Amino acid sequence: MTERYRVAAVEKALAVLEIFAEPPHRFTLSEVAARTGMSSNQIFRLLQTLSAAGWLRHAQDSRLYSLGPRPFGLVRALFLGNELVVAGREPLQWAHDETRETVALLALDSDGSTTCVDVRESSHPLMVAQMLGARSPENHAGAAARVFLAAKPDAGVERFLTSHGPLERLTPWTIVDPDQLRADLIQVRQQGYAVSDQEVAVGMYGVAAPIYDRREALVGAITLSAPILRAGPDEQAPHIVAGTEAARRISTNLGSRAVQAARNSA
Repeated sequence: MTERYRVAAVEKALAVLEIFAEPPHRFTLSEVAARTGMSSNQIFRLLQTLSAAGWLRHAQDSRLYSLGPRPFGLVRALFLGNELVVAGREPLQWAHDETRETVALLALDSDGSTTCVDVRESSHPLMVAQMLGARSPENHAGAAARVFLAAKPDAGVERFLTSHGPLERLTPWTIVDPDQLRADLIQVRQQGYAVSDQEVAVGMYGVAAPIYDRREALVGAITLSAPILRAGPDEQAPHIVAGTEAARRISTNLGSRAVQAARNSA
């Protein structure tokens, strides 16, 4: 977006609100200032404005700020009005019913980060939890991260490697070699999904498939997560089928024709 059309004061207010999505979700004025990098005077005025409008609540005894009641008014609108959430509701439930594992819908933001906008948790006692509203920065590790990276052109992948190198090793199985990552991204592009085998957390396995809208732009992904104990060859095949089919259905609901055309030509 062109810089001259942006309102700096609004951007600062939104940056303050986003702080409260992070644990412990309650902060003093000085803590908000430290996390945003803004001056205490700026933060004081923003906190007062947001509190007066009901977006924040200020506990006088503890001097802690937390989210107020106003954000709750957006929750219903999010689930009933957000195009991706509406398009994903039935396919997400279908994939969960087929696999009984945790299935989540991730929305892609303009900065490469993702937000979990809907989730169906596994009914198994031993499960991988996914938190609604959880945000993840642009990354290289995990099935969803590689789905989003694979959608970039080669030049975009190289820019990512330059800005994020050396790649962080989260577990012994995390891909940190740039050449290995490049090769893996080619495979993800060819097969239309990514599989993560304990790359983000030991004992956790995942599958992710991309979601496209009517412009054929990547807007999100379906992810399926399970303990590695339930992710042998017999389980992985149906997991991949469920994940890719759910992503195809959501893409179709959003008006994408490319996903349907690719399926028909397969």
